[in-house]
Amino acid sequence: WNVGHILSAGDFMLSHLSGYQRLLPAHYSDFFARGTSPKEWQGGPPEWSEMLNYLEQQTNQVEELFNNGRPELTKPLEIRGTSLSTVDEVLAFIGGHEGQHHGTIKAYARLIK
Repeated sequence: WNVGHILSAGDFMLSHLSGYQRLLPAHYSDFFARGTSPKEWQGGPPEWSEMLNYLEQQTNQVEELFNNGRPELTKPLEIRGTSLSTVDEVLAFIGGHEGQHHGTIKAYARLIK
């Protein structure tokens, strides 16, 4: 869930940058939006290889955006009562969010070893 959530949340937040094209099918939010849980999934989630492919595409698209100049924020982004009004704020939030979930993934990995 955490990997899919990182991917899905990143796709949403990055969509506020000029030139970023959303990658994910709409049904990803059914599995990975805030407040969802694998216990409540209806049907099977996306395949691991598919999510890894989207993560690679997302990384490549962001690299290309910045290689072609600095994107603009198309509109402020509101997340849980926090307003992000610059590209730097959005990128910082994404980094912190990914770090939080990466820590959860590492903790789970230690538990199952």
